[in-house]
Amino acid sequence: MNQQTEIDEKLIEIDKNLTEQIKVLKEYINQDYFQFLCEFKKDELDELNEIDFKQTKLQNARGIKGIYLFEIYKTETSNYENWANEFKYRFRGNQKGDDERNGLYLKKWTPNIVNKRLQKHIENTDEWIPLYIGKSANISERIISHLYSKLGKPPSALKIKERKNLKDERLRIQYIPFPSEIKEYETAATVLESALRKKINPISGK
Repeated sequence: MNQQTEIDEKLIEIDKNLTEQIKVLKEYINQDYFQFLCEFKKDELDELNEIDFKQTKLQNARGIKGIYLFEIYKTETSNYENWANEFKYRFRGNQKGDDERNGLYLKKWTPNIVNKRLQKHIENTDEWIPLYIGKSANISERIISHLYSKLGKPPSALKIKERKNLKDERLRIQYIPFPSEIKEYETAATVLESALRKKINPISGK
């Protein structure tokens, strides 16, 4: 056996093992693994600075790596289609008569609403609709960037505080904390984030 053949066989073996483990991860994980982190009204971001918000709302996620999920509140009795169309309009910052590709909050280092995922929840009668899913090696810091970072400047984030027309909204954040012993965080988190996005269909983001 020459050296190249030996390397090829080893790589194929590694790939097979990884593929099997990734399959297990994708099948095993689901939305039930999320833990409640916090709930708040958008108006609270005007009353609390970043430090106070971290201390009062994000204590359990400080320095923790893992997956996080933003959800937006919809009353159980609301007609979903009406709610979805109205929320999409406000989330994008559309003005009356705007093409939906335009909006005050689009292309400002911000995610957009994904129409096909919005439609996935047409039969959803839950009070909470998944808004955005992400991963981070420091969940609390990443959440702060989603809440307080400025429009038009990196990092890419929801920039909730800057969205002035969402002032009456209620948001909830859940998360899946990773044990500190996990060494291959980036690999595991990327696989899980992708699998959960397909299962949960958050209405904004990638």
